[in-house]
Parts: sequence; C-alpha cells; structure tokens
Amino acid sequence: MKTPPQTTLIHLADNEESGNVNVTGASSTFLTDLVGELLYAEVGESYRQPLLTRALRASKALSIDVNPGVNPMNPGVWELTNAPRLGQGVNIKLYGRGFNANSEFIAWTRAALDDKAVAWQTTTYKVGRAGGGTLGSELAHYNIDTIDFGVPVLSIHTPYAVSDKMDVLALKDGIAAFITYDK
Repeated sequence: MKTPPQTTLIHLADNEESGNVNVTGASSTFLTDLVGELLYAEVGESYRQPLLTRALRASKALSIDVNPGVNPMNPGVWELTNAPRLGQGVNIKLYGRGFNANSEFIAWTRAALDDKAVAWQTTTYKVGRAGGGTLGSELAHYNIDTIDFGVPVLSIHTPYAVSDKMDVLALKDGIAAFITYDK
C-alpha cells in the first residue's frame, strides 16, 4: 500500500503469552502515548486530553494473531460447523475470549472483506475446550472498535506449525481491505 487513506498505525507488541506487562507489551501506554504525541504535533498548545479519548474512540483496530486450526486428529474441541480450517481464508474470531467487536463493527468488517473479495471464515470454540485471548481486549479497553483476525495453524506453538499460504495471502489482503474500506 503506497499511501493509506487515513492515519494508519501498526503496533507490534511483545510478551502476549506472559500478560503484556512490560514496556513492549500491549498493556503499556506506548500506543496511547504515541497517539497523544501525534495529536500534539498536529494541534500544538491547544492539545487537551479529550482529543486523545475522542481519537481513540473514533479508531478501528485489528488484533492479529494465529488461531489454532481444526486438527483432523483431534476435531472434538471444535464446533465443526463454525471452525477455522486451513485453506478457507482469514479467520475472524467472533466468539469466546478475545471477542470485542460489536455487531455493527463485525458487519462493517465483513463488508470490507467482501468488497475486496477476501476469503474469510469465523470461529466458535466449544466452551472450555479451546480458545485463548488476544491483544484485542487491550485495544478495546480504550474504546477502540477492535476485531480479531488470524490465520488458522495446525500444531500451533510447536516447531512444526503448519498454515496454508492462501490463508496468509487472505490475511494480507484482509488487512489492506480493512485499512482502505471507506463505508
């Protein structure tokens, strides 16, 4: 993407698996500090804190992480009619821990993906059997509309994790669709 249609930030956070608790984790104030500094650079001495909260509330965010795909050797942890399968596109995590998007934002996101013909799928985990958090809750804490994207992976968190290249491509195209959708 050459020039996005609006201000676009990519925030790479560390230590997700251990609670996001240090200066490079999503629980730090790095993102809000950065947005505050950008606003200050734009408006100068007329900057006030409500400008920051309004800017965050007007934002949209993707929380991007891999999701465990349906393993044919242990499919029992999934609701198989709505489970992330390799080769079916970017996975939108809609239910379970990490669910932060309201219905309107989910519809907006689906329309953005459909508008650019990006393959996508959704996930429903069986209660207590699979799942996991993402950084989405850290972003939603600031009233940022947040949705979780991911690529389904078999044998997640192992040296032999497997994903489908079409899902990785769908993730790339889905991010571009999310950034450029203007409706």
